[in-house]
Amino acid sequence: MLLTLMLPAAAGYAFARFRFRGGHVLFMLFVVLLIVPTPMSIIPLYVIVSDLHLMDTFFQYHVQWPYYFAGLSTAIIPIVVVYLVLQRQFISGMTAGAVRG
Repeated sequence: MLLTLMLPAAAGYAFARFRFRGGHVLFMLFVVLLIVPTPMSIIPLYVIVSDLHLMDTFFQYHVQWPYYFAGLSTAIIPIVVVYLVLQRQFISGMTAGAVRG
């Protein structure tokens, strides 16, 4: 999860701070990919899973639910800690955007 947060932050910093050959083209590629609707990316994924004969294999394997939920609980702890530490900033940012005047 930390890698998921750090890698885009580092890429965004590199795009904003440094100028390099092909940087503008690469940035535009990322922006264009953000425009692609989610169903258009799900259809190729379905085709790949179907070609690999992985459809309906979820119930063939025994899922160890206690370990699954322990992992989910462990993954959400850093998110809750960050929110609790930065709660005052979150609330002030939301209320600052809601003030009319």
